[in-house]
Parts: sequence; structure tokens; C-alpha cells
Amino acid sequence: MKITMELSDREVQFLNGMVSNMVSYEKIGSTEEAIRECIRMAMFDESEPMAADEGA
Repeated sequence: MKITMELSDREVQFLNGMVSNMVSYEKIGSTEEAIRECIRMAMFDESEPMAADEGA
């Protein structure tokens, strides 16, 4: 699926900083990979409360 969206300068700056900071240890080398990593992190954060409930 292709999604096109408009990002603010601040959002682009954040993503570029993420790429610069993570290129060596996370192997994130592009803005697209940074966006995917943000989505993965958000999905993980969302699932943590559900996982905690399962362990109770």
C-alpha cells in the first residue's frame, strides 16, 4: 500500500535526526525506515498493557 502524507518541517527534522542517531546501531538509513521504526515502536507500546494484563 502506498500512502502519501505531508510532514511539517519539524517532523522531517525529527526523522532526519533519528536516521542520524540510529544509522550505526539500528541500521536505519532512510526516512522511510525511520517512519517504519516509529510505527513498530508505537505498536509495541500499544501491546505492552495487553501483555501485562495477560500475565495477571
